[in-house]
Amino acid sequence: MGYQLANRDDFLFEVEIGPGFRYQEPNLEEIDDKDIIFKNVVKEAIIRGNINLIWKPLDSLTFGTKLTTTSGKSNTRFDTELNVTNAITETIALKLSYDSQYHSKVPSPTLSKRDSIFTVNLLFSF
Repeated sequence: MGYQLANRDDFLFEVEIGPGFRYQEPNLEEIDDKDIIFKNVVKEAIIRGNINLIWKPLDSLTFGTKLTTTSGKSNTRFDTELNVTNAITETIALKLSYDSQYHSKVPSPTLSKRDSIFTVNLLFSF
């Protein structure tokens, strides 16, 4: 179930929440120590929530964020995306983005619960 709390030319605010089901049967032959995959079969009910925000304070500047949570008995995962896009010309833009995944449980104490990436993209429009 989702709802748009605001939908204007310069601002978008959406929320979603709903039930689901997680089924995971890992391929044990392909899992190594660096994978964030548990070796047991998972069959469980989950709940998923999502928030999406886009703000455009200027014609050439856009800020965006997306926050997603998927939670069940075996694990909870938080996904975060933060980005800013600056239009340099009508056909070229620069986008900076930070993405993060956080797991409440990991199969090994040597693994980090958080994985993140920062990207810089040059966007072209034809």
